[in-house]
Amino acid sequence: MAKRWFENDYWNAEIENLFFTKISRARKEMASQYLRIQSIKLLRKTELESRKAAIRLMEKLFSEYQDQYIDICFCHNALAEYYYENCNYFESYRNYKYIRDYNIGHSQTMCNYTIAEIGLIKNIIKLKDLSKYKYAKELIIEIFPSLNNKFVFLKRERKEYLIVCEKINEVLKDSEIEKIIQTIECRNALME
Repeated sequence: MAKRWFENDYWNAEIENLFFTKISRARKEMASQYLRIQSIKLLRKTELESRKAAIRLMEKLFSEYQDQYIDICFCHNALAEYYYENCNYFESYRNYKYIRDYNIGHSQTMCNYTIAEIGLIKNIIKLKDLSKYKYAKELIIEIFPSLNNKFVFLKRERKEYLIVCEKINEVLKDSEIEKIIQTIECRNALME
């Protein structure tokens, strides 16, 4: 398979110039998709310059393609994961919150919904912000129906969900969360 021009493994001025020349000729929906694909690829690299380039590309996407919500949500999700892995829980929280706020206003095109909700809770735990634990409980209750179903592909999400429920409940000691934990544990046992 031939290498696609919008999936570069590294970044420099020459590649950037060529990339933006091609972006300027692309249809709007394709241009935002190219920005998303390239920026996420660069964000996953270990080199600091690649990551800086990725963030610049995402900023361009956020500012110039504001109506391309799916691409924007995927980039916010990638940024949230990146910041979480780098222990910047405030920025991770902020990016997951963007996805949640978007999904509240656009329920017909929900993007990374459950992942963002679990991400918010994980960041609340890491930030040790006890003032947000009530909000975490609300999120736990809100996403419970979508995770308490028979779909095998949700196994990883259910596992993460169970972990955050247990961590939040260590502080809250809430009977409602305890019931959710028991239900998810039973669901996981049935799936094995």
